[in-house]
Amino acid sequence: MCMDMSPSLKKSYMVHYFESSVYKPRRICYEWGMLYAMIYRPGPAHDPDATAATPGPLADHVTLMHAVTDSGRMVMGGPFTDGPGGMSVVEVASRAEAEAIARDDPAVRCGFFRVEIRGWDTSDRRREN
Repeated sequence: MCMDMSPSLKKSYMVHYFESSVYKPRRICYEWGMLYAMIYRPGPAHDPDATAATPGPLADHVTLMHAVTDSGRMVMGGPFTDGPGGMSVVEVASRAEAEAIARDDPAVRCGFFRVEIRGWDTSDRRREN
């Protein structure tokens, strides 16, 4: 499915194009649908000493993220380096599908993480050769 860029993204591209003459606007194509950023923050049951190597909600979360990756829906993801939590960017057909991933996450269900889902539009720019 191909979508035209949002007006704000198109404006950003055009500003870079006219100011530097090295960027050009382009259509953004998604194979599955839309991109969603899933921002994971510590929840009320968060354990700062938990690791992905020990049984528990964090290990279960990592297992789910591997399954999402294996299904081809994960674009990128991982823990934050400057504090607890992390972010995943998924490419799915609808917001409901992103919400289902969060709903199926054992770490979210038990309160280890809380998750915020945001629609995301990339500002990927390609330099002309």
